[in-house]
Amino acid sequence: MKKTLVNDFPRTMGHPRQDKVVYNVKQRDEYVKKYMKRCDLYISVYRFTDIDEKGEVIRESAFIDKIFFDLDNDWYGDLFKIYDWCKKHQILSRSQFSGNGSQFFIYIAPTVVNKKEAVGNFQRWIQTEIDIEIDMKIIGDIARIFRYPNTYNFKGRRWCIPIPREALEKRVDKSWFYRHATKQQFNFNPWCGSKLLDISQFDVPELLYCEDIELGNNFVEISEEVKQGYSLFPPCVQQWLSNPSLSGHGKFLLVLFLKDQLYTPIPYDHTEIISILKNSLSDDEFHHYFGTRKMRRHQGHLGKKFKAVFKKDYYMPNCEEIKKKGFCPYNCGRRNPIYD
Repeated sequence: MKKTLVNDFPRTMGHPRQDKVVYNVKQRDEYVKKYMKRCDLYISVYRFTDIDEKGEVIRESAFIDKIFFDLDNDWYGDLFKIYDWCKKHQILSRSQFSGNGSQFFIYIAPTVVNKKEAVGNFQRWIQTEIDIEIDMKIIGDIARIFRYPNTYNFKGRRWCIPIPREALEKRVDKSWFYRHATKQQFNFNPWCGSKLLDISQFDVPELLYCEDIELGNNFVEISEEVKQGYSLFPPCVQQWLSNPSLSGHGKFLLVLFLKDQLYTPIPYDHTEIISILKNSLSDDEFHHYFGTRKMRRHQGHLGKKFKAVFKKDYYMPNCEEIKKKGFCPYNCGRRNPIYD
């Protein structure tokens, strides 16, 4: 069985914005050497099987051979919980200390058909099963990037190092990680277990283990804290937010962006997104979208379209497609509002 974390290609890389497709070890190492002393470095969780005519990866072609977990808040306790689960089932896995948290990889049988759904369904299931807290941004994300091993975390002021099995077995204290991350650790062997996990029961075309969204009737005004993220968003999103008459497809794009965006430190929950829409849309558009108010010769949607964005694992369209539909007049150089 071939065990690899970053040695199959092509992959995308970023520092942190993804700006390079690497096709082999030489190109990858050249990229690492170029940037590692200057900024944080990242690489895609998956390799991709298809490249478009512009030389960009087709993200839906991700080869799903592992499930990625980003553990932040209680990363120390959750690390041992997920390790113990994998050990119990003898599942092939590995982990790394990112410099300020932990990241875990569970290797699976590469037979997944419904990629985003299968990954997200398993992540949601195990989060409840073993009581861990996962960064919501990574759930079902097959275009995710992670910190490249043995590179520097400039914010955490530590190296991202592999975690050896012996450290997990000994239940080393939290200080062990920070102490060993003061330098690179190329001799640590992080591989554990031997079996590939079968996630076929989660490989279905719908999202499982999702709580239904209760919209309620008391829509609160947007908070100042939510407003602070606006200046970070791409210009197309700024335009959507400033258009009180945003059309149906425009609202779909805006809600999808706000749900999946990577710009704010903490992702928005559905109530915050509703507050944002209440602030940005006209009163008629808002109550047509969430209520029964009649517009354009049909009744309101009662929030059904909003719920659909959360229940289905939609993928944010690329900028070219958004431009073709008339929802972006800009040329900001991005390829995707979220994933670029």
